[in-house]
Amino acid sequence: CPEGNSGPTDCPAGTFNNKPGARSLADCAICPGGKYCPNTGMINDGLLPDCANGHICLQASTKANPTNNETNPVTGHIMGYQCAAGVICRSGSHYQTNCLPGEYNPSVGQHQCQRCPAGSYCKFIGISTPTPCP
Repeated sequence: CPEGNSGPTDCPAGTFNNKPGARSLADCAICPGGKYCPNTGMINDGLLPDCANGHICLQASTKANPTNNETNPVTGHIMGYQCAAGVICRSGSHYQTNCLPGEYNPSVGQHQCQRCPAGSYCKFIGISTPTPCP
């Protein structure tokens, strides 16, 4: 508890605290990338929840599925975004992964690439639309 406080001060959503006897909000740590901290007073016991499939959680996320570079109103950090077409984001990710040659992803918010269909080719990484065969 901070000095002179009548009770404990919980860390805000988007942060956590592992320090016994913490005395101020300065003792709160930012929730790491790939994870989210939805509640006040969270403790990082190695079990912070993973960001949802199809989404990137950057630091201080309060949501499993942040979109459009939402900002944490307390810390000011950009919490994350929905994964773009041509790439995928698996649960717990804090980075996007390109679809490989021979694969594509036509939609946002996906966690798995699709195989390039017959009659087309997918020559490059990170594509969202197969190219028809000549």
